[in-house]
Amino acid sequence: MQNVISTYTLLFAILTAFVAAFYFLYTIRKREVLNIMPLIATIITIAIVYRLVGIPGANYYNILALDICIGLLATILAMFYISKPYIFIGLLAALLLGIVIYTSAYGSDTTFAGMFAIGTIYGLLYREFALNKKVRDNFDTKKRKRTEISRDIIQISFGIVLIGALYYFGYINGVMIIFALAMLGYFVNNILANFRISPIYTRAKDLERKNVSYGLGASYLAASTALMLGFAHGAPLLLFGIVAVFFGDSAATIIGISARGAAPLPYNRHKTIIGTLAFFLVTAVLGYFVIGIYAVLLAAILAFIEGLYISIDDNIRSGIAVVILGTILGL
Repeated sequence: MQNVISTYTLLFAILTAFVAAFYFLYTIRKREVLNIMPLIATIITIAIVYRLVGIPGANYYNILALDICIGLLATILAMFYISKPYIFIGLLAALLLGIVIYTSAYGSDTTFAGMFAIGTIYGLLYREFALNKKVRDNFDTKKRKRTEISRDIIQISFGIVLIGALYYFGYINGVMIIFALAMLGYFVNNILANFRISPIYTRAKDLERKNVSYGLGASYLAASTALMLGFAHGAPLLLFGIVAVFFGDSAATIIGISARGAAPLPYNRHKTIIGTLAFFLVTAVLGYFVIGIYAVLLAAILAFIEGLYISIDDNIRSGIAVVILGTILGL
């Protein structure tokens, strides 16, 4: 194992260090020094990932440096999402530069997507729970049925596109295309929110749930997808994850809110038994075609996790569970 950091990686690390330094100075100026907490969490998580499973590659320290830098930039990017459009665009450009360096050296290694997901998740969670406490409760007992169904139809449509990309372009190229689509969505959401491009923005805003920051749900979905892109390391598990997140979750919502007088789960009155059953059946049946009988076990576990009364977005929970369970079972 070589211990050499390439020139391009070193330059990217220096760029990331400058960005992190300016971010730290920004937090001091705003008297919000605690806003560096998600960056610390990102570094610790990446270190734990390396400690537990390691990251294969021709140059361990080169990849480690790239992963940490991508994770940090993704965290800062999430912190400025929607609120600072021009800073967001500059940070996104820096992040994409690092990904180009990563893929140029290690084209078949998609771990960079997982590192982006880790940083994004910490940044979004910190914003949601520490900075925007008023949106902590994402459970709306008066859900607008039409809005929820529209959201889930769009989610299912995206799932079909992702599966099509994997089948048509192959695993590696498909992963790159899916990640590029996620980045494009990230960018477009930021533009729509800040420049209020009507009627597109109006329509997109109408799809948001009550008391939830614009674009938060879509960002969580993108982060969950990126997490699976980075750590699935194989088409079968990735396809199963897409089935669970894009199809199982959508089926649970559509059927759950459409069934009149549906009995709630005993451990979560905001979720229904029939909705959870729909999640399990759709995920198990479709998942069987990609990972076999393991799909039944994973679908049952994911259905339980998806139904828990936890404020953390269920797409994030499902994505994390897919990666962990897949790793344990060697899928």
